[in-house]
Amino acid sequence: MEKDGGNYILTLPDNYQIGLSSVTATSMEWMSMASGDMFHCTKAKP
Repeated sequence: MEKDGGNYILTLPDNYQIGLSSVTATSMEWMSMASGDMFHCTKAKP
């Protein structure tokens, strides 16, 4: 895992990378470096 300010890059096997940004206690942006897909994710309530 690499951290750049409030952003994170997770490197998985075969160098597949996922970027996480705008991370808060309740949400974050998720991005696939391979496809460019981006999703706004929110924390589910139990």
